[in-house]
Parts: sequence; structure tokens; C-alpha cells
Amino acid sequence: MSAKPPSTSGIKVLYENVEDRVGRAGQGIDIVAVHGIGADPDTTWSGKGPTGERVNWLVDSTMLPKAVPNARIMRFGYKSNWFGSRKNEPQNTHPPKKTLVSQVADMLLRDLEYYRRGITRPIIFIAHSYGGLVLIHALRSSFENRAEWLDPFGHTVGLVFFGTPFRGRQGLSLQQMVEAIAQSNPDIDIYPETMALSVEENPYLDDLVNRFTTARLKYPIPIWCFYETEPSPVSRVLGNGGLRDDYIVPQNSACLDISLGIERAPLERHHYNLQKFSGPEDKGYITVEKAIVNLVQGAESFMKNSLERENAQKHDQKSPEELKLLAILAAGHDHETSKNFNLPKVKNTCEWFLEDTTFRSWRDSVESSFLWVSAGPGCGKSVLSRSLIDEGQLSTSDTSIVCYYFFKDGDETRQRSANAISAILHQLLIQDPTDDFISHALKRYKNYGKALATNFSELWSLLLECATTLGAGEIVCALDALDECKEEDRNIIIDKLREFFSGTRRASRPCRLKFFITSRPYDTIERPFGSFISPFCLRLDGDNHSAAISEDIDRVIDHEIPKRMGHFTKENRQRISERLKGIGNRTYLWLRLTFCIFSQNPSDYDRPSDIEALLNNLPDEHAKAYEEILNRKKSKYTRVLFQLMLAAKTPLSVDEANYALTLATAKTPFSSHSMLKGALWDTGSFISTAKNFCGLLIDFHDSKLSFIHQTVREFLIDCPREYGTWHWRGSFKLPECHAVISRSCIDYLSIQKLDDQAVYPAPPNAKPLRECRWGIGWRILEETGRRARRRARREARREASRTTSTGNCRTISWILVGNIFRETLPFLLYASISRITHYEEQHLSTGNDSLEEARKLCLRHPG
Repeated sequence: MSAKPPSTSGIKVLYENVEDRVGRAGQGIDIVAVHGIGADPDTTWSGKGPTGERVNWLVDSTMLPKAVPNARIMRFGYKSNWFGSRKNEPQNTHPPKKTLVSQVADMLLRDLEYYRRGITRPIIFIAHSYGGLVLIHALRSSFENRAEWLDPFGHTVGLVFFGTPFRGRQGLSLQQMVEAIAQSNPDIDIYPETMALSVEENPYLDDLVNRFTTARLKYPIPIWCFYETEPSPVSRVLGNGGLRDDYIVPQNSACLDISLGIERAPLERHHYNLQKFSGPEDKGYITVEKAIVNLVQGAESFMKNSLERENAQKHDQKSPEELKLLAILAAGHDHETSKNFNLPKVKNTCEWFLEDTTFRSWRDSVESSFLWVSAGPGCGKSVLSRSLIDEGQLSTSDTSIVCYYFFKDGDETRQRSANAISAILHQLLIQDPTDDFISHALKRYKNYGKALATNFSELWSLLLECATTLGAGEIVCALDALDECKEEDRNIIIDKLREFFSGTRRASRPCRLKFFITSRPYDTIERPFGSFISPFCLRLDGDNHSAAISEDIDRVIDHEIPKRMGHFTKENRQRISERLKGIGNRTYLWLRLTFCIFSQNPSDYDRPSDIEALLNNLPDEHAKAYEEILNRKKSKYTRVLFQLMLAAKTPLSVDEANYALTLATAKTPFSSHSMLKGALWDTGSFISTAKNFCGLLIDFHDSKLSFIHQTVREFLIDCPREYGTWHWRGSFKLPECHAVISRSCIDYLSIQKLDDQAVYPAPPNAKPLRECRWGIGWRILEETGRRARRRARREARREASRTTSTGNCRTISWILVGNIFRETLPFLLYASISRITHYEEQHLSTGNDSLEEARKLCLRHPG
């Protein structure tokens, strides 16, 4: 925006906090002050301070800017002289009384349009005396011509009037005023045309006020009317000592009729200093500040209620056919209830998301764009979605239309793609800014009838048609928990998104249609979304913000403990808080369920020892959540990977898990290491692949595989105490898990050409080591207990430096030093050291099957 030249006329910005005014709806507000007649726009709001200095309460850092720090405060100025000097050149013309106020009102509207172009934050107007008449004329004009003036009326959330003569000024008539001034100042020329509107009650003034109050019936803007309680120094102002002091605009004229949202308040002042204050301790200022702060605090609620009233009015005007169409689209889709099923966010959480550059880039884009927010279960995605919708954070414009849908696994009505788009279209049609959306929908309704609500292709086409309608503006569609949509339906949505955001689609269908989607990062979603990530299609990965999410969870802990655990002593509450915050990989889901346990039976935790016992034995009430997650996994690798993890005595590295899983699921043995290596998952993608196999109940820390929480392990191996149908819970037996990983170790060591990868040269004094020396394991495998484990490790270390060579026995050269083999033979170290332990654990209860496998291995390589 180019800067306007400095001038006393027009709008001037007095205060603006750039840091707080980030452009998001609901966070900023405009305050515009309009002065009265015969006043200077910059000094009319200034009173005298304690030492005689001027104090402008609109600018002073201890007054209004401090009370409303997120406001942009402006004043509007205009030529308001009501007299001149006959010694100067006479005025050519004076505006007629019926047009002067309209001219100034038009000036105000033009300046508002300039300073608020592209900005839709709410407005509060402040006006003194005649300025109030200019203001209500401007608001009435914008109401009657909303398209022409960017609708300041629709964005006004409060009005503050200081002595505005809604029923004319009292005391001297216009004729008496002219005569009084002429007696003492014969060179003064009065402009009666300027004064006439406010000096005397007249039909034009009545019409102006009545038309404004009629418009306000539909939008009851909150109003404060402040009136004088002291007579004004008329003799001093007019320069005629023969005049007595009198009230200028008493209560009956300064206050509009009592109705919804209109407040009246007296100030111990006369008319000419009604809007002037000496400082923040001024009693009059304190009263005014409180009124303005109340208007600011109620702005968001008022705007929301106004929109609902407007939509209700539109709905009442719809034809029976239109109402049937809306009913069909809305059938079974209570989107508001579905959204509010998720808990509201705790204060000061999710701020990291609002400051994220990826989110801001998507939100501030002026073109169609797409944002996918992914995170594991329990990280607060749905709470985030609800807060963004409730707080209007998905757009910077109040004119944007935000529609949303929350998928829910287990509820057939909330798992279908057609249901989602149908619900979004219902919200779109009732907020239609063009009145054309419903016409587009009726055409399809005539062709398909009730079946339209289940025809995804037609619904999607209708959405695009509405978005490309002239004047549609920005449309934001939020889809929460896309992973909980049925897979075939989910794929349909993804295909349509890919088609829409392709270069051809975007070029041929210009519009501002944005999508905000949350889900878990399952590979069935990640792979197709990844194919069209671009400057217009963005991803925000919650896993990259785990520290910020943990800090938010700490804030939730601080917020909830006083409410839920008020019966505990302060000391015990502190212990609980510290312990909960000290637990790694904590999630909102886990925290919520933990709090539920405390609240259900508070008397069970009266003693410190009871609290300690609970914290040391985390609850398993989230078992149903884990069961639901895993029931969605249909991969053949899920159970095997869990078995490997449950049996591993130390966490497997990324490469070790990759090798072990490949070996455990192979249909036939591998004849060479190169063949095994060719069957591995890609190293770069194995982490995300493994997470997807296990429903994101596993994680990688320092390149080591682990469960996201100990309770996952307990869930998998502990038999349920309560009745119910469980597919996963308690279905893993540790001896069977050890058998799986033991087989992987044995199969790895049985590979005939394992020495292909022994690329590191042996030391000069090293001799070849016959692999048949692994046959020493046969004797050790028949032993049990600590002695066997100690001997296995001792023999492995001894074999690392010993060499033998006989006949046709194949040999390998290897050095068991540090991590050298982890680079070329990543699984060798683990298999050689851990195979004995796994054999012992599985042999305790699985009989001699694996023992026979070990016997065959040793016979194949006699020692």
C-alpha cells in the first residue's frame, strides 16, 4: 500500500502494534475516532495532564494502547469550521445542510476502504458531538450499499458516542447564536448551513437517526452513549459575556432510545471536554476505557452471532425445494457436535503451530493450496483442528468460508467420503456470499434427487463449481482424521485432490479453494500425498515438532492437576506433576487416560505410597485404543516385527531390524549375503515403513527401535483381565517371539557365502576362521542358564582371534572389533552374540523343533 501524503484531513494511524497485529481473524481490531464540529482532529482528544501537558488518550502508552494492545488506533479528520472572517476572501459556496454530512460521511467511507483493503478485522468507532452524526450516516450508507463500501457496517462491533445530538442541540437557537456572536465579533461570518443540522431538531436529523436505528434492528451493534452532567461555558466559547452557561447536548438528546445493546453513562464534564481526559487515573477515562475493553472482548462473539443471524435470515427466505436439498445434504451430519466431541485446547497450547512458517505460508496464500498435517496417535491433531476452527485461525479474512468434517473410525456415518463432502457443501450453501451456490446445487438435485448426497463425483464437481463462481472468495475445507476414513473412500478423496492440484486443473479452474487435512502418517496416505507435494501442496510433520508438543502437554498437566487433584496435598500434586512430565513419549491420549484413573477412584490414592505405586504401574485403560489402531493394520509384517521387538534383549538398530524382519518373513533361505541385501527395505524409508507396519506404536530413538511406551509391550503380552474380544491384546507369547528372532539369527549365520561381505583385511597375524567353528554352538545350545551365556560370549570372542583351515571347508575373514562389522554385516554381531540367549528362552517351552534346526546347522558344518 503506498503511503498517503500527510494531512489533517482523512484517516491517520495513531498507534499500531505490529507484533500483535499478525492479520489473523479475531486477534486484531481497528478503532477509529471521529471529532466534532469546529475541532482539531489531533487535539480534540487531548486533555491537560497534572503538570499542564497535553494527554491524548488515544495515543498515550499508559491509556488506550495499553488497554487494547492488539488494536490499530486511528483518527478521522475533516474541515469542520462553522465560522470564518469577513476580512478574508468570501467563500464561493457553502454545502447545503442536507448534503454536508453526507459528503463527510463519504470521505470517511473512502478512507476506510483505502486503509482496510484486504483487512477484515472488526471495527469500533468513537465519535464526539457532530462526528457521531457523520458516523451514523456513513454506517447507514454502507448498510444500504454493502458491496460498494466493503461493508464497514457488517464489521462494526461497537460504537462510543460522546454527546452526539441525536435530537439536536439544546439552549440557544441558530438565530440566537448568530446574533450573540455578531454582537461581540462583527467580523465573524457564521456558516449557518454547517450548524443547522446539529443545532436544531429537524426532519432531516430525524430521518438520519431513524434510518440508522432501523438498520441496527437487524444487527444490534453494541452502543455506549456518554452524556454531560455539567453546563458548558457558552459565554467563553462564543466570546459573549452576556450569555449564561448552559447544557449543549443533555441526556435526552445524547442517548438513543433504550434497546438491546445500548448503554447510557454520565460523565462529570461539560460538552466541550466530554472526550478529554487528564490521564489513566481520570475517573471519566476509567469509565470509558472499561466500556471500550468490554466491546473488544465481545467482538468475536458479536461477529459470530451476527453471521448466524444472517444465515438464519437467508434460510428463512429459501424455497421448499431449497430446504429439501439442504436437509438431504445435512442428513446425519451434525458437524458441530462431531467437532466439539474433541476437547477444547488448553490456554497457550498450539501456539507453536500458529507460528510455523509452513502453516502461515498455506494460510496466507492467495491461491488454491493444500496443507497436510501428520502426527502419530494421541498428539492432539483433532484438538488442534477444533481450536483452529473455533478461533478462526484457518484464514486471515472474515469473509472466507470455512467448512469442516471430522472423520471417526467405528462410526459408519463418519467414514465415507461422500458424507464428508455432503456435509461441507451444506455448510457452504448456508454461507453462500453469491446466492449462486444454491442454484448450482438445485440443478444437480433435479437430476439425482436424494441420491445426490451419496454421489461423491457429483458432490465434488458441485464443490468445484461453487468455488469457481464469481465472487465466491476464499473457501477453506478442513478434513480431520483422514486416516479414519474407509480406505477405498480415502483413496477417492486423495485422487480428486491430486487431480485438482495438478497443473492442468489449477490452470483451467482458477479459484481460492484450500484444504486443511490431518491424519496419521500412514504410508497409504504418505505415498500418494508425497507425489504432489509442491509450493501449493505442503506438509507439516508433527514428528518434527515433538519437543513443542511435549511442552504443550506439560502445560496441560499444569492446567489439569489443580482441577482434577485438588484433594491431594500441594506436595503430592507437585510430585505427580514432576513424574508425569518426566515420562518420555507422553501423549495427550496417555495423559487423559491417566487423569481418568486418578479421578475415578480418588480415595485409592490418599497415601503417597498409593500415588507412587500408580505412577510406577501405568494404567492399561488405553488398551482399547491400541487394539483399534492395530485392527486397522493388515500387513503380514506387523505381528512379526512385534515379535522381534518383544524378544530383543537390547533395542534393535534400524539395520538390525531390517535384516531380522527380512529373514523372518522370507519364504526360502538366502544363498548369499548379496541376495539378502537385495531383499531388504530401502534404508532411508525403513523407519517410516516400520512405524506404519505397527500402527505407529513404535518409534526410533538414536536409531534404535522401541515402543512409544512401555504399556504397548504390556498390552501385547499380558492377558486381559476383563472379558471381551481381543485380537491383539495378550496374543504374544515370549517363547514364540524368541523362536522367531532365533530363527533369523540362525538363518543369517547359515548363509553359504557370508564371507562375500568380509571386505576388511585381517591383521597380518590373523588366520582364516572356518565357519564350521559356529558348530561349537551345538554343544553350548544343550546347556542352559548363565553358564551357557557366559561360555557363548567367551567362545565368540576367542573365535574372533583364532583361525583354522582344513580341506574344503569355506572360510571367512572377520574382525570383531568395535563397529567394523556393523557397516558391512550389520546383523552379524547381534546374531553371533544373542542367538544363544534367544535359543534358551524359546527352548524352555517350545520343545526340540529349533534344537533340531540347530543340530542340522552344526552337522552341515562339522567342527
